[in-house]
Amino acid sequence: MENLARHWRQNAAFRADVRRTSPHEAAAAHGFQLDEEDRQTLSKVDWRLSDEQILARNHKQVTDWG
Repeated sequence: MENLARHWRQNAAFRADVRRTSPHEAAAAHGFQLDEEDRQTLSKVDWRLSDEQILARNHKQVTDWG
């Protein structure tokens, strides 16, 4: 999950893919394999928010992500 979070923070194309498709599809397309815990964590995030809002609202999870 740490690598996925780092990729999200550093890759604008990935962030766009997450919003355009789904976090699960985008992660797979970018080479990440998610376990059930990862899927549940990603499903809790409101990806319609801006990057700044996602970071603010999910600070603990994003911090835990790495």
